[in-house]
Amino acid sequence: MLKRKISLAVSMICLLTVLQVPVNGQEFFLDIANHEYEEDINRMYEEGYVQGVGNGEYRPDALLTNAQAIQLAVNVFDLNLDRFKFVKEPLASDYFSEADNMSWYADAFIIAGANGVDADQDLVPAEPISKEGFNRLFKLEGKIAEDSSMNAQDSLTRGQAANIIVESLDSKPFEASLDYEAAPDAIKFIFDIHNQTESDQMITFSSSQTFDFNVYNSDGEQVYNWASVRSFLMMIQEVSIEKEAYVRYVESWDYTGASGEKIPAGTYKVVFTSQFMFEEEQVEVSDEIIIDIP
Repeated sequence: MLKRKISLAVSMICLLTVLQVPVNGQEFFLDIANHEYEEDINRMYEEGYVQGVGNGEYRPDALLTNAQAIQLAVNVFDLNLDRFKFVKEPLASDYFSEADNMSWYADAFIIAGANGVDADQDLVPAEPISKEGFNRLFKLEGKIAEDSSMNAQDSLTRGQAANIIVESLDSKPFEASLDYEAAPDAIKFIFDIHNQTESDQMITFSSSQTFDFNVYNSDGEQVYNWASVRSFLMMIQEVSIEKEAYVRYVESWDYTGASGEKIPAGTYKVVFTSQFMFEEEQVEVSDEIIIDIP
């Protein structure tokens, strides 16, 4: 099941501007009816990853540009700048030399660059992205079944891109879920990493740390980071997860911040993450909940 959230407010048009067309209570694009990728495009729209190009169109047969692909990656991976502090205002051209700092994609380029996405720094935003570049950007090498007749430098259409991403996200080997049990003086978090494959798997942590969590107030400000007040051993830790099963981590928190003082009463967002190696690739899974601190 796809489960991501979009945290960006991009003000310009192009990839993320749309005239929504309600038909029989559903909203979709006028130009994808009976298209081979209609279902995938609708799925991407429903998940909040795409919003078309305006006038109720998605243009499924148009080539996906580098700029559109990077904006799409920012959306799909839910990238943001929450963990960064800049000494000067960042520019898109700081990360991608050919970027226009006033263009609709500028925010996405800054976010992608700061988060270290795998893309050429000298890419031309308006040029079509190649199959190779798309696979690098979305970390898809060897993970999906693409048309074997395509060469690495062939371009992708916007419809093909939607199909590839839906197939890839649906086939993710691991997913996370977060639950909790609250009490007046503490809260117990229950964080599970699910093996969604049909065989037993082994994941590897580079230290004794297996997860982390951040707490954000209603203004989106981070008020607590669990790992920052703890020490971890540098060690290789292998964890086996049986097929279609999960490994569970339980952690209690007494609502105190790094200073030891209780965090003010209110509504907060808690985001759990876990990073580990799987088949020589780094994987990150996460989930979030909203809690009320009394």
